[in-house]
Amino acid sequence: MNKTIWIIDPYSELPNKNWRKGRYFSMAEHLSNAGYNILIWISNFSHKDKKNIIELEGDEKFRIVPTSYKKISYVVIVASEYNEHISLKRILYEYYFSKNLKLAAENFIIPDLVILKDPSLFIFPFIKSKIINKDTKIIFDIIDLWPELFELFVPSFFRSFSKLIFAPLYKVRSNYHKIANGFVAVAPDYLQINKNNKKAPSEVIFWGVDYDEIEKIRKQPDNRIVSKYLNVKEETRLWGIYAGTLGSNYDINCLIEAANILKIKTPNLDIIIAGSGPLQGYILNKIDEYELYNVKFIGSVPTLDLYHILAYCDFGFSTYLSKSTVSMPIKVYDYFAFGLPIINSLQRHLGEIVKKEKVGVQYLAGDPSSMSEAVFVLIADIQSLEKMKENALLLGRLFDENVQYRKIVSFTNKLLA
Repeated sequence: MNKTIWIIDPYSELPNKNWRKGRYFSMAEHLSNAGYNILIWISNFSHKDKKNIIELEGDEKFRIVPTSYKKISYVVIVASEYNEHISLKRILYEYYFSKNLKLAAENFIIPDLVILKDPSLFIFPFIKSKIINKDTKIIFDIIDLWPELFELFVPSFFRSFSKLIFAPLYKVRSNYHKIANGFVAVAPDYLQINKNNKKAPSEVIFWGVDYDEIEKIRKQPDNRIVSKYLNVKEETRLWGIYAGTLGSNYDINCLIEAANILKIKTPNLDIIIAGSGPLQGYILNKIDEYELYNVKFIGSVPTLDLYHILAYCDFGFSTYLSKSTVSMPIKVYDYFAFGLPIINSLQRHLGEIVKKEKVGVQYLAGDPSSMSEAVFVLIADIQSLEKMKENALLLGRLFDENVQYRKIVSFTNKLLA
């Protein structure tokens, strides 16, 4: 098989042994093992670290970076920079990436299939001439909802007009979805935004984790790694953890206020915060102001180190604002694989799972009293907590990355048959 697939995502990064494998590298692994040649198109700017990962030289607009897999290479495109996730510079970043991708694509043979990360409101118009006028098939991989997310940041006075304000963007998405040959998504409810191309096949491919790798660490964590960040866990104490971005889309203020309540209500509980982002300074200030001896802030931690910490934890926090568009956040796959039930504010698919599979307790986003009560309910009955841990482990196996990403192979084979 000599068919070529392009995977396009300006937010993917080159593989790094200190961090989890990206969604598209996992897809590429399975597709290359099935015989396909893969080019993953990314930018030279890190969405995670907000800095350039590769400095392209002179007039160099792209660079091919090989991997340890013979059939997988990256094409790194020069792009602009941004700091805020919701900003004009972020839009300009996608514009610049797409413009340079279109120019770079002239140096390559048109692929048999393109997997395009969606939303791609500001990318697709630049590359559609490379796709829809050829025999190339296209799959949209829906990992988030734009412009629904943008509506969250509209001032409250204008919010009732948000659908009208963003109508042009909804129209753009509707139009390019019409030409898709297939859709995949990170959650089943995300497929519902496709209203104009119901005949195209679709598949849910959850983010997933390497369950076998996690199971080894879960059964035998390295206390020396944990001790780099935290004191040794006492048998009588419980650990809850928030692991993820510390940004304005997350219910961080509620977490801190709830911790202030819980330091009296649950004195045997430590709350660990692992991550980085714009609210890091706020968290550190509040820890000092409220004297939160029950909150341990450890900052950004390499994935493997974080895994050893998760092995000692008892539950995880999934904290998002009330109108969040997130359905199945990446962090919950780690939580479940380590047998951690969750304190969760999300509705959508994760909210359904928490209730149906009994793997945690829901709380009302933005309400510290609701969150603290949910934590108290979760840990008050140790037998119930242990049962939820067992339920979470079962889900962890279901979300194993090999179970999930093998789906893209069968899906692709059918499209290209």
